[in-house]
Amino acid sequence: MSRQGLVSKHIVLTGHNTLKNNRYPQPGIILILDEIIHEVILVKEETAISDLYKTYKDWNPTNYEDYYISPGLIDTSSRTEWETLSDLTKQAIAGGVTLIVVEQGYYKQLNSENENLYCDVFPLEVVHEGTDFESLPSKTSGLKMYLFPPAPQIKSITHLEYTLSKAQKKNLPLIIDPTLPDPRMLYMASPLRLEEVENRETAEKSSFSSFASAFPQDSTKSPVDSQESSEEDSPLAKNPILTNLSDQGISVNVSGGDLKAFQYRNSQPDIPDISKIVITEKKSYEESMATNKNIGLVNIYDDLDLRIRNSQQNHEDLVKAEALTYANSGSTNYEPPKKTQSCTNFETEISLPPLPASPINPMSPAPFPSSSSLISRISNRPQPFPLKPLVIKSEPKVDVVCDYTHHLANYPVDWETTGVKKVLDCLNETSQMHFTGLSSALAINLIRKGKKKYKKITCEVSGINLCFTSSCINPGDTKFKNNPPVRNSANSNLLWDLLKMKGIDNISSCHAYISPHHKLTKNFQTALNGISSLGCTLQSVWFILNKPVSSNDQLEHYIVRLAKWMSLYPAQILGVNDCRGSICKGKIADLIVWNPREKSRISVDYSYYATSPYAGQGLMGKIKRVYLRGKIAYEE
Repeated sequence: MSRQGLVSKHIVLTGHNTLKNNRYPQPGIILILDEIIHEVILVKEETAISDLYKTYKDWNPTNYEDYYISPGLIDTSSRTEWETLSDLTKQAIAGGVTLIVVEQGYYKQLNSENENLYCDVFPLEVVHEGTDFESLPSKTSGLKMYLFPPAPQIKSITHLEYTLSKAQKKNLPLIIDPTLPDPRMLYMASPLRLEEVENRETAEKSSFSSFASAFPQDSTKSPVDSQESSEEDSPLAKNPILTNLSDQGISVNVSGGDLKAFQYRNSQPDIPDISKIVITEKKSYEESMATNKNIGLVNIYDDLDLRIRNSQQNHEDLVKAEALTYANSGSTNYEPPKKTQSCTNFETEISLPPLPASPINPMSPAPFPSSSSLISRISNRPQPFPLKPLVIKSEPKVDVVCDYTHHLANYPVDWETTGVKKVLDCLNETSQMHFTGLSSALAINLIRKGKKKYKKITCEVSGINLCFTSSCINPGDTKFKNNPPVRNSANSNLLWDLLKMKGIDNISSCHAYISPHHKLTKNFQTALNGISSLGCTLQSVWFILNKPVSSNDQLEHYIVRLAKWMSLYPAQILGVNDCRGSICKGKIADLIVWNPREKSRISVDYSYYATSPYAGQGLMGKIKRVYLRGKIAYEE
């Protein structure tokens, strides 16, 4: 039996300890017996650290005093496309991921039998009403469902209640992608979705002057079952006292440092520079609450609901896309003529015929002017301006298939909210369900409010949707094409609020590696959905959180929260929290040793550099070692 001890001043604990305040990392030693945590010994003062080496010398203690020891990361969303399980797990362990949920690819499925795995895998099986639940593969650890097929090869669920009743009997974690687009509007967003991968390049492309976001869906019925497009208003009632978005602090300016949402300024034309992200509060909490009390709000959750309802009235993306449809018409200008001699005559005194000497008899006929007088008057009239035709200047044609604003306008929030409502309507109060594939704050807020009734529902958000916004995506930068899409800055800001206020349970990578040939097409219609992000989630999210930190206590508190979002809560969602997800006696020794204050940069050595939005980005945090089941699985 192997014994080892890991000594650190910063052990990240997520449980409750009566002797310590676990809001912050604690000094102590982790004793590991084979692959299990035998004991976690904490000391009251950092000065007592030196005594641990003497007391536990039989455990061969390793000195990690200046590093942080966090539980191994658990990634709840990834799929294999143009990579094997061996390649995927190798990159995962380098990013601190010790357990990864893996779904088979939409577009390409490589044979991964008998391969060396570098971290533990949690296989998902996609199910629908036609699935034989008694014949599922023995390795299946969880079940995945789709309300609408993300690709031609994937079957979705038509009879949700029937499928749920069958799936729940397997007593496996249930994960669902609730995206439910209107099939008639889907063609605007993804006209090539039903095309085979090899046919997408030659398939006919289309562009539209109308957008799916302009046609809100009826939230009371499924768009799949509906035969007529809905023209009803948004499902949330309009509040006459709602103030302007800028008053609520969710507007985004393109300059200045007083921003509440994240700003992205490109230092290079092809790389969005997230090092310039600034997170500040436009209003103080006290000012915000004082304003809210005037309209009857009493807590921060009501304030959050109000701001999310306000954001629903924000049609920024749609307006930008609509304006783009006029870009090809060119500009029309009128050029005034230059001043000529005939124009100057207009300013000179004009000689008029003399008035008659005697009063005019109104009964007498009007005098007819002499021909010489008439000619004189006509000759003194100003000459007409020389007319010039309107000048129409043609401008370079904007290819809408390369513009992300046009692409985003065809992925309305309604597609997420409609699906979430349908799933919630089919659940009972004890049903377990984890929602994935969401990027809309409005949809996630529905889940947050639904937790009051459904105690076992959870949801996640990807690191990409927290770290990037639509404003940083350049034309043709199809590395960002994904479902769910990266939305605007106001939405990203609300996602952060939901995360910090426990409306979002965990953060995942949402990783899917697409080959450069099918990803870097510079055409948002032909490029395949998928984000190459595995191994960057911890450092990128920590980079954003680290920016507004004003004290060491606050910094360390967020490190503990990171461990909850990326380890503890994912373990609970997958039902493995009895053996994983935290640093605790009796659990598997999955640990990461890292320096959160050390800067790092995503270089060409990164496996997915060519297709990753993180390529070239400077992030925060450096992973030094990763322990998998008590053994070193990765070392810098």
